Amino acid sequence: FFRSSYCACTLAMCAAVTKSGGTVTWNVQALDGRHTISFTHGTTTGQRVIVVDGKEIRRKNFLFSLVGTEEFLLGANNHKAQIDIDTAGFSYRYTLTIDGEPCDTFTENKVRATRSWEFELDGSPHLVVLDKDSMEIYVDGNLCTGEAEFVDDGTETAFDIGQHEGYVLTTTASTLTSKKKLEFKLFIDGLEVQESRKARQ
Repeated sequence: FFRSSYCACTLAMCAAVTKSGGTVTWNVQALDGRHTISFTHGTTTGQRVIVVDGKEIRRKNFLFSLVGTEEFLLGANNHKAQIDIDTAGFSYRYTLTIDGEPCDTFTENKVRATRSWEFELDGSPHLVVLDKDSMEIYVDGNLCTGEAEFVDDGTETAFDIGQHEGYVLTTTASTLTSKKKLEFKLFIDGLEVQESRKARQ
């Protein structure tokens, strides 16, 4: 009843350069999932339009200055995002930072710090993300309020996803160097869902 999706998170370059403005797009990984940010810059009128995940969040139709900064909040955790607009010779350069980090660095850090599962359930796509540092779980961008319970082989953190029951199982495994490491598995209605390919790299 569900099918794993191997859509890998895109690590976008944080800076883009164009000769005459236009639209640039970044893909950013956050704890609540991936976000697509598009910025349109009209170099004739100074127009600036920001679209996040298909929703327009800011529009300035006329500005005298063709360079500057646009700030906005991103995702459920209100990350501080900033687009810097400046010139590079006869071109324009657009740089995206998230929480003070270049967007590609921010994304790489979030990929390393999380485990994620993408799958289809009842014909609809779903995303479950585990923050390995805080052990918080995000289901389709929403923070799960479930608490971890001890079981024979580790801990289980349960949550509901539609009419289905899910949980993340955390166990401890030994490595070749005898060091212990945590392993995470997602189960929906008792069946394991394979982890997204990008998270395993």
